[in-house]
Amino acid sequence: MIKEVKDIYKFRHFILNGVKRDFQVRYKRSILGVLWIFIQPLAMISIYTLIFSQLARVKIPNNDSMFGYSMFLCSGLLTWNFLVETITRSQSVYIDNANLIKKAALPKICFPVSATLTSLVNLIIVLSLFFLFLIITGNFPIHTFIYFPLVLLVHVLFSFSVGNILGVLNVFFRDVSQMMTVFIQVWFWGTPIVYMIDSLPPRLRFFVGLNPATFFAQSYQSIVLDGSINFQSFGIVTAVSLILCLFSLRLLRKHGAAMADEL
Repeated sequence: MIKEVKDIYKFRHFILNGVKRDFQVRYKRSILGVLWIFIQPLAMISIYTLIFSQLARVKIPNNDSMFGYSMFLCSGLLTWNFLVETITRSQSVYIDNANLIKKAALPKICFPVSATLTSLVNLIIVLSLFFLFLIITGNFPIHTFIYFPLVLLVHVLFSFSVGNILGVLNVFFRDVSQMMTVFIQVWFWGTPIVYMIDSLPPRLRFFVGLNPATFFAQSYQSIVLDGSINFQSFGIVTAVSLILCLFSLRLLRKHGAAMADEL
């Protein structure tokens, strides 16, 4: 891992330029330009708040806030979108950059790192709007907000690791991206984002609890709604994320040389 960290630092300008280039390409010839980064999540938060808080009036157990379910849904869904975006970008990042990989002497680790950072920038912008919503409604978790970046750090590590593993595999087995499109749909409903895990039968609750994405969704939801975090689960998911990261780097080292031929 030390070698990869050195490579990332050495080629940091290339990585950051990749993030910048992605935003430029995405909003090129758009009238509103980068304003769409703010408009889309703002519209989503507003719609969910209107539907579930004002029209449906859905309530969260042990939470009297009229915005309770909206906070529950947004904190889980916005961060879930980061995981999906990172995986989607990373699983095709080596194929998309085949010309650079074959012609330039760049460490391959730069490409999934750049993809992850792009998704992270999007998430930070979205969360900034969500936090503004929490502040305006008087629900900002000021005393427990320190937990948020801790969970986010592990979330980034987990998302990068899974994305990088899939990215390497996708070079050799092109069915991987198609398979993940289907799996992500199942994965979403296997994660307590739109429902509370306590509403499930005990046996199903156990299996859903084994899902790492469940930890992230519940952690963000608990921080926002209850001001708490499960440190035992935090330790387990951190260990799993580190193991996945080491495995993804080992996989890249082992098959990195063959990737250029496959591409």
